[in-house]
Amino acid sequence: MTQKEDEAQELSDIMKEESTRGRRHPKRAWTVSQERKMRQFVRMIADGNCEDREVASAIRELGPQEGSPEFQRLWNIWLQFRGRRS
Repeated sequence: MTQKEDEAQELSDIMKEESTRGRRHPKRAWTVSQERKMRQFVRMIADGNCEDREVASAIRELGPQEGSPEFQRLWNIWLQFRGRRS
């Protein structure tokens, strides 16, 4: 997805969120904010100028704590993308 498409999707998500304000709806597995954070993480991985500490911080923002299996899985994705296997 291009940055323009990402921005359009984010705007659409925010509008959906606002239009359901005050109504009950079942919990979704992925909330709109989690999807936004995941898109940011993917963009960060695709960026060639990103440093390890920035990626670790982005992973923590997604929710997994350092040392957890989920954190390690996302960290390994980063390392494989960079050509460094753990």
